[in-house]
Amino acid sequence: TGILNKVFDSITNLFSKKVEKQPAIPSQEATSEAPIQEIPAQPINPNRHELFPTIWDKVPQAYIQLLLKAKVDLIHSFAFDNLKSHTEYQTIVNKIDTNLIEQFLSSDYEKPLLFGLELAKERLTINPEKNLILALLKSKSEEARSLGLVFVERNLESFINETRFIADLIFSKYEDIRTWINDKLSKQTIPPAKQQILVGISLAEIQLLNQNSLENNAIIHDASQVLLKNCPEALAALSNQVINDLLAVEVENTQVLALRIIILKNVELSAELLCSILASEFEQVHKVGSELLTQLKPKIEQDALYAKSLVDALVPILMRKESYAGLHENVLTILTNQLLNHLQTIDSITTNRLIHSNYRPAQDLGLVLLQKYTDSSAFSMREIIHLGNHEVLAYRNWCWQYFNKNIARIKYENNESIRLLDAKWDDTRAFAIDYFRTNFNQDNWSPEVLIGIADSVKPDIEAFGRELITKYFEEGQGEEYLFKLSQHPSIGVQLFATNYLERFAANDAQKLQKLIFYFRSVLTRVNKGRSAKNRIFTFLHQEAMISFDSAKIVAAILRDVSATVSIEDKAKCIYIMQDLKTRYEELNLPIRVLEFETR
Repeated sequence: TGILNKVFDSITNLFSKKVEKQPAIPSQEATSEAPIQEIPAQPINPNRHELFPTIWDKVPQAYIQLLLKAKVDLIHSFAFDNLKSHTEYQTIVNKIDTNLIEQFLSSDYEKPLLFGLELAKERLTINPEKNLILALLKSKSEEARSLGLVFVERNLESFINETRFIADLIFSKYEDIRTWINDKLSKQTIPPAKQQILVGISLAEIQLLNQNSLENNAIIHDASQVLLKNCPEALAALSNQVINDLLAVEVENTQVLALRIIILKNVELSAELLCSILASEFEQVHKVGSELLTQLKPKIEQDALYAKSLVDALVPILMRKESYAGLHENVLTILTNQLLNHLQTIDSITTNRLIHSNYRPAQDLGLVLLQKYTDSSAFSMREIIHLGNHEVLAYRNWCWQYFNKNIARIKYENNESIRLLDAKWDDTRAFAIDYFRTNFNQDNWSPEVLIGIADSVKPDIEAFGRELITKYFEEGQGEEYLFKLSQHPSIGVQLFATNYLERFAANDAQKLQKLIFYFRSVLTRVNKGRSAKNRIFTFLHQEAMISFDSAKIVAAILRDVSATVSIEDKAKCIYIMQDLKTRYEELNLPIRVLEFETR
């Protein structure tokens, strides 16, 4: 605003006509005796609608001020039309200097632009000033820019030889100007000295375009094409510090230019910097980074330490959230192609992290390591079984193959290896059932292990456990099987345990006492386990009739059960208690036998 005010002051000085002072309108505080001065009547002009047109015309510099300062099209039209129709129009415009015309050409509004374009055409016909031509090229008006290019073409060699002029055009806000200069420079050879100057000016301009906007990226992209094509020697001579400064600017195409210079210079990047480029969120940056990696292929093949540093820097990227969609796949491709022969440097801890990562590309790399470089004998049995429980089928297959190839170890560590039966995947459990059924015999099983299998909450494994117990049962182990199986909550196992009641718990009050929890658990189930209930009712009835000690234990069970079960089971409880009452009159039972009158 201060600058504009100075401009307006200078305009006023240019048009130094004095305006006659109009008589003041008296205020309401004036005395009634004071004579009332009237404003002279203005001549009526049907084409003028504003108040006091003659006063406006006495200060024509006001029209120019409005064209420069106003931000309303209606005001611009008023000023433009009145200025154009002013009787001294030509005298007025002759006093407008080049700086003022440049301001009109840089306006965002139609009328000021039009006025500036008209003035520029007149002035350039007389004197083709370079500053005015450049103002045309910078104008928002396409017509103005086209006119500017016409004048440049008339004296092309003179303009092209000016480095500042080239820089102004390659960093133009307007694509048509950037395209034009790119085309003209493609047919020119810029001397080395001017290359250095142009590169220096350009780098300063790029640093100013530090917002990652579409407009800035478009400008930097087009300017970069000119610099890479026309100033390769000057770019190659840039220091690494300058390149690092460009890489630090958070603008996509500024970083791309830095990488193009690196490729041009054939600079060796550190593994950390290269990996940060490959992981960049800017699409064009990581694409050029991939090109750079391809360029480094000979070095990777010859320098094992550099290759290892790349592997060490890339692998952690697979276990972090992607900075852009597809990053993990890109890194996996690099590791399994350019760096495939250097993956053996990845340690077992990292391999395990990859295998159990949340990201599929990391899991895929873990599988490559497992198949090509990992010593499987170093894995614990627990780790191998974890692979059999992996969500990726290829890992489960690897586990199955390991079991098939290492039967001796599986048998030796049977207490751990049977954990494969608890896998959450149906296919792994099916494999495990078939494997243990085929490869294990009686010598490989103990009652504890078999009972543990039958104790599974998975129906298929529980059934397999009952199958093994039946197959490898030994008479001397019957009591152990009975008491341990009786503790299982499954209906199937509880029914299975009834097979051992008469053989290993009959005629023994102490054993009945140990099985009280089992009896209560089965008999209090609601609408479940009918077969097991019937067998237990029969067994308890039988045992209670053998001895008073057993009868007391059974009576206590029946007292509690009869209060909670269904009518059918309650009837059975009453029936048994009635028999017990008949046999043991002193037995305390919650029933009273009623005598019916005989008729």
